[in-house]
Amino acid sequence: MALDLTGIRNENEFYTEHYLKAILDSDLRGLFETWNKLEQPPPTVLMRLAKLDRDADWWFSFFDTLGYRLAERFHEFDDGSQLKIDGELTKSSGAPDLWILAAPASEEDPLTLLDETLTKKVFTAPEPPRWVLIYSATQVILIDRTKWAQKRLLRFDLSVILGRRDLGTLKAMAALLHRDSVAPESGTPLLDTLDESSHKHAFAVSEDLKYAAREAVELIGNEAVWYLTTIRKEAIYKQGLDKALTRECLRYLYRLLFLFYVEARPELGYAPMKSEEYRTGYSLESLRDIVDQGDFVSEESRNGYFLHESLNTLFRLIWSGVQTVESQLALAEQPSDIHVFRMQPMQSDLFDPENTPVLNRVRFRNSVLQQVITLLSLSRENARAHRGRISYRQLGINQLGAVYEGLLSYTGFFAEPEDLYEVKKAGEDEDALKQAYFVPLKDLARYEDTEKVYDADGRPKRYPKGTFIYRLAGRDRQKSASYYTPEVLTRCVVKYALKELLADKTPDQILSLTVCEPALGSGAFLNEALEQLSDAYLEGKQKETGHTISHDAYAMEKQKVKAYMAGHCVFGVDRNPVAIELAQISLWLNTIYEGHTIPWFGAQLAVGNSLIGARRQMFKRDQILESRDWLTAVPVAGEGAILHW
Repeated sequence: MALDLTGIRNENEFYTEHYLKAILDSDLRGLFETWNKLEQPPPTVLMRLAKLDRDADWWFSFFDTLGYRLAERFHEFDDGSQLKIDGELTKSSGAPDLWILAAPASEEDPLTLLDETLTKKVFTAPEPPRWVLIYSATQVILIDRTKWAQKRLLRFDLSVILGRRDLGTLKAMAALLHRDSVAPESGTPLLDTLDESSHKHAFAVSEDLKYAAREAVELIGNEAVWYLTTIRKEAIYKQGLDKALTRECLRYLYRLLFLFYVEARPELGYAPMKSEEYRTGYSLESLRDIVDQGDFVSEESRNGYFLHESLNTLFRLIWSGVQTVESQLALAEQPSDIHVFRMQPMQSDLFDPENTPVLNRVRFRNSVLQQVITLLSLSRENARAHRGRISYRQLGINQLGAVYEGLLSYTGFFAEPEDLYEVKKAGEDEDALKQAYFVPLKDLARYEDTEKVYDADGRPKRYPKGTFIYRLAGRDRQKSASYYTPEVLTRCVVKYALKELLADKTPDQILSLTVCEPALGSGAFLNEALEQLSDAYLEGKQKETGHTISHDAYAMEKQKVKAYMAGHCVFGVDRNPVAIELAQISLWLNTIYEGHTIPWFGAQLAVGNSLIGARRQMFKRDQILESRDWLTAVPVAGEGAILHW
């Protein structure tokens, strides 16, 4: 069971949300086992302190329990000003490693009072401390200098934590604040180890979704095949619809993932989750609740189309928006969006109805969409753990991009002209995300038992003729070059690519930079570039103007900078049209904020091959119209008929 972190605020993602909620407990298990062997482990001592008044002696006992010793001294800065330090840890060189500071007595946020001191004095000193612990009457704040520019910190609400006296919460607080975790006498701080683990596990949620998404595409595709052949009586196999159906099933899936994401993040200001009408009458979350309740049990309800019609209505809302005169008037009188709602039209390629001509002819039965929504809602079945509901709020833009882009190299095709059986390399475990091989029955006997894939009944896994299969077949990944770059690698590559470029740039010059990604995919590098450039701009602008952005306003200011740069500074190219759609969505999700208009990236992200040059030279008209010389001819500068691009 995950640790109860009630009262511990992970502001601006000091660690990733998914890590804290799903992984932290297991990473701290060794520490907790060590503490269990102690006669008085720190959490139990903290529990006893919960009953006492927080006077000077109480704080001495509190910090002593966590391995620190309060000893007041004054530090003088270069400008002659002084700062009272209540406790200090130093490195072997004598340089400060951690300072403990008491916040001035006030009802204001301690960071509001100390923000400028930390930014302009403490962290700009010749030898600044790596860590700062701030304590006030009701809270303790842990700050890492390397994360301060982004205002990423951990805040511990003592009134909540000590008032509840939950042992799990006390253990978490003790582990995250203890001297041996933050600034040990030797070795790597535990918090740095946790940070590394946080990045390593950032894609844990997306791994489950990759399997679910692939299976969901197959379900959608096979339901489309059933409806077109059984209800509409279309001869789809003669139409060669496999490629078109693949693209459209992906788009349908990506629409669902997009909706799960934006509805889980109302702070983005797009999905009107505060509106009861939207939340209960239109939202995907409401359909998710219906599916969870298992309402589709009768034959009639399973074969009905309630979920299909509901999703189509929701897709139309997003494409067209909700901007009626009535809603405008109501909103003018009641801006809270509780009883009415509006949505800006998001006319991206992903939600364009014209981009799904095949699926527009299909109606999906409730039983199928119930399976699809369940797949995208719950973690994978695991013998070691129960299935849990996936929290899309814990899913970052990089994890969502990994799911998006991971499916681009897969191929959708029909089992033709006869039943197909799945085989694999001997010694390899069956994995639906790895390369798959299919053979007809007449060839199956040539394979050893260890090379066959079996179904739940122990028989060779058969795909009946006409089945829609969506798998990574043969060399598709190599040919499509669809590889999602892990966040840790994109961060490193972008960091060092920008290091020299930003060395002599003013903040305003940063805003005029041009960034182009020649192999776009879902925009992982562009999004990381926006993250780092916006941080560099805000850090430089604060120094230039002498104005410090408060910690609670930093996230919004960063979104505004990213939105500006996304609309003016970033460009990308990819051969795959679906990749362009995904990049548009990922950039939009990474930069949107409440009150921001819907950006359009059509002129910045283009379908093309960046490895083929484009020169302002011409082909002659007769080369194009009367022969095929243009395939081998070299265009020349000067007059001509067709511009070579």
